[in-house]
Amino acid sequence: ASMVAPTLVNPWLGLLSLLPLIGFWGVTKGYGQLSQRYRDLSDLHGFVGRVGRSLDLDEIVHSAVTEVAALLRAARAGIVVFDRRGESRRSDVGLPLPQLPSSPADEAWADVFLAGEAVALAPDDGPLAELAAVGNVLVAPVGDGESLVGLIVVAERQGARDHFRSNDLT
Repeated sequence: ASMVAPTLVNPWLGLLSLLPLIGFWGVTKGYGQLSQRYRDLSDLHGFVGRVGRSLDLDEIVHSAVTEVAALLRAARAGIVVFDRRGESRRSDVGLPLPQLPSSPADEAWADVFLAGEAVALAPDDGPLAELAAVGNVLVAPVGDGESLVGLIVVAERQGARDHFRSNDLT
């Protein structure tokens, strides 16, 4: 009887032996989450630093769409910025996306503009069906606190997660 495993003698010892494993798993998971939050913060501050170097709007728009595409691992991305004169500036990464708005008054985009946050387009999204047909598409209006100043659209995510979630741009 001296050669019997302790967990066979008393089943509670088996449960007790799981405590260190559960503790180790919890610490590892917490570290992973903390590490990811640090990387996200670092990416965000790096993004602001890289985009904010220039005062030329065309350069800022191009830098912003390039950085967004890289951070979200998107094969295609587009950004449209509306100025105070009603003109728009557009920049794309990858193949240009169809149906991007030319003004904040574009009726096809009214629901997105009113949402005020990132929205995933459904394949049957009415007036935006051509854009939604591209595949996995996430759109986010960009405001300055008072009004709408632009729109960011990302599509075709690459990598381990091949789809966007609405919190990817928050």
